[in-house]
Amino acid sequence: MSVLLLMLCPYAGMAQTDSTDINGGTLPEVNTKGMTTGGTVSSGVPLQSMNSDDFAAQGLNYVYDALRRFAGVSIRDYGGMGGMRTVSVRNMGASHTAVVYDGIVIGNTQAGQVDISRYKTYNLSMVSLAIGQSPSLLQSARQLAAGSVLEMESLSWRGQSPPKDKSFPPNGIGGGVQTGSFGLVEGTITWGQRLSEKTTANANISYLRADGTYPFTLKNGTLTTKEKRYNSDVWSISGETNLQHYFKDGSRMNVKAYYYNSERGLPGSVVLYNNHANERMWDENVFVQASYKRQIGQKATLVARAKYDYAYDKYKDIDVKYPTGMQRDVNRQNEYYAATTLHWEPTEHVEMAIAQDVFVNKLRNNIDEEPNPLRISSMTALSARFKYGVFEADGRVLATYVSENVEHGQHPRDRKRLCPMLSAKWKPLSERDMYVRIMAKNTYRLPSFNDMYYLRLGNRTLRPEVATEYNFGVTGTIWNGKRWTAKFTADAYYNEVKDKIVAFPTTYVWKMANFGHVQIYGLDITANSSIQLSQNINADFSITYSYQKATDKTERGSYSYGKQLPYTPENNGNTSVTLKTPWINVGYNCIAVGKRWSIVQTTDDYKLNAYTEHNITLSRSIALKKRTETQLSHITHKIHLPQLLLSLQLQNLFNTQYEIVKYYPMPGRSFMFTVLFSP
Repeated sequence: MSVLLLMLCPYAGMAQTDSTDINGGTLPEVNTKGMTTGGTVSSGVPLQSMNSDDFAAQGLNYVYDALRRFAGVSIRDYGGMGGMRTVSVRNMGASHTAVVYDGIVIGNTQAGQVDISRYKTYNLSMVSLAIGQSPSLLQSARQLAAGSVLEMESLSWRGQSPPKDKSFPPNGIGGGVQTGSFGLVEGTITWGQRLSEKTTANANISYLRADGTYPFTLKNGTLTTKEKRYNSDVWSISGETNLQHYFKDGSRMNVKAYYYNSERGLPGSVVLYNNHANERMWDENVFVQASYKRQIGQKATLVARAKYDYAYDKYKDIDVKYPTGMQRDVNRQNEYYAATTLHWEPTEHVEMAIAQDVFVNKLRNNIDEEPNPLRISSMTALSARFKYGVFEADGRVLATYVSENVEHGQHPRDRKRLCPMLSAKWKPLSERDMYVRIMAKNTYRLPSFNDMYYLRLGNRTLRPEVATEYNFGVTGTIWNGKRWTAKFTADAYYNEVKDKIVAFPTTYVWKMANFGHVQIYGLDITANSSIQLSQNINADFSITYSYQKATDKTERGSYSYGKQLPYTPENNGNTSVTLKTPWINVGYNCIAVGKRWSIVQTTDDYKLNAYTEHNITLSRSIALKKRTETQLSHITHKIHLPQLLLSLQLQNLFNTQYEIVKYYPMPGRSFMFTVLFSP
């Protein structure tokens, strides 16, 4: 059914962007001729990306909005403004996706997954997703350990060398406001300054609040009622400062300081008309990270990374089911991280790299006799790349060693493992821009602190999950003319996860256990096209489609054996159309998701219906003229008036009522109006 719904949306193609400076490396160059989002056809692994122009044209204000348009991606969304959102790629689970911000992984050893709802696009130049691993050999060993890598690049991260123009980055103050449905109000202030010929700095701070109350339709048998979603309010304040300095020897250092603080209501499930919820969550996160990149001679490059990360979260629920009438949990995490990567290119055909990461994680909370775990992890990766003519092959091996200690009780045994990876691509026809690519990768996911120690659920004897990914793809350019371009990617894959960590019922309580064995196979297709309708008018089209069969292979003869995993649609995809004119840009997007079930029992009681969501964006960018040059200290600057961006997004245009998670209704029709001034 979802395939039919998807085909009814306007045909479109998934475009790609030239991507540079991801993890200090360079992605394969692609001529885009004005196209927007998409998968890179010349990459040896499935790679999709969007840039800041795509965010504006398609009205994408949050990172998860962009990820919903990528093939093979599912977002777990509990609804409401305050709901947590995590990303899973090809049903491997959120813990198998590394989230990277300006070249350094965002860690969360407590939960094993990152809430991407806090990251907005206004300060980002690019979001990319690599399945398997990023193409760059300069990445850290921690990135290589993941099954997929989500990378976010801030606007200050793109420069590869000191800009000669003293007006870059633009100096001055910008900002913006945003308002919309459900009481949404957001304000942003940005500042950029060139401190010297080789030093630039910028900062931003934003505030968001929303009451999150929205109507939804509740169906119970033949009875349909109109209800409202409560306790979905949120407020947050976030900010970051970036400093970039170029040394005389050509080396570069980037320093980032980040802060986030929020309070949110957790709306809870809606069961039998019970729409009451008192759960609250407070989050605070501070990190400081630095990276240093230096060219050593003509053939070697060194990248060093360091980070300190502090995270605090408090959960409170008021309910008569607790002996004291309230449950209150407080957790504090600390992470210390250091990494180096050395890249060497001895010949034009061979590249090599060695990466070493060491990180320490500590967790403290308010529970009596809490084990207070301390985990020390070491990861070492060796990489090699061979290039000859139309053929390229990558081979990598990762060695992981983890030691863990606790203050109370017996500590788990040390863990160690070698994980190999191999990928290759070749161009079968030299006269055609078409590639064949293959990949096989083994990954090793450690249990999170919650898996092992959370109240009575934790299990200290858990084994890590072991996953294997296989991919075979064909990509290429269908047409590359002066006024029309069209490209595609098609990837078939097979994933297998052993010792999957699940919550399993015992005699009296649920307990975390290594119970699962999952097999996943599927097909991801992306296509894109860009047409120059006239000298100043362009139309971009994109489409993605994913087929996936994810089945439980744990125990032959059991009821769930061979059944589709919960919350896994067999068919889903989206189409996008963007019309760019000198007067206004118009973007349209249609997301289609097939039917799913909340458990392996495929009856109507647990069914989530297929749905489509339609979104429209109208935007206009107005470039304002420059002021005259002014003198500031000993440096001459060109001060720019801010550029004005006006944007109106109409989301869920036809007020479709649907759920991503059972009993958590999603918002219906809404709007968002944005005014941005960028220096």
